[in-house]
Amino acid sequence: MSKPYSFLPPGQGPNYDWANDHTFVKVGASDTAGACTLMEDNLKQNFRLGLHMHKTHAETF
Repeated sequence: MSKPYSFLPPGQGPNYDWANDHTFVKVGASDTAGACTLMEDNLKQNFRLGLHMHKTHAETF
């Protein structure tokens, strides 16, 4: 049994642009029955995000 898949090159996929910090969705929740979402972040060199916590989902780097 084979499963369908797709390949999205770097910088491809639905793009969420926050002040030129780009996040591309590679695999969305709709592709995994809500199990996970895989994203590619292209952030400015000086981007900083302080310590934080998500109450409704896990985040892995």
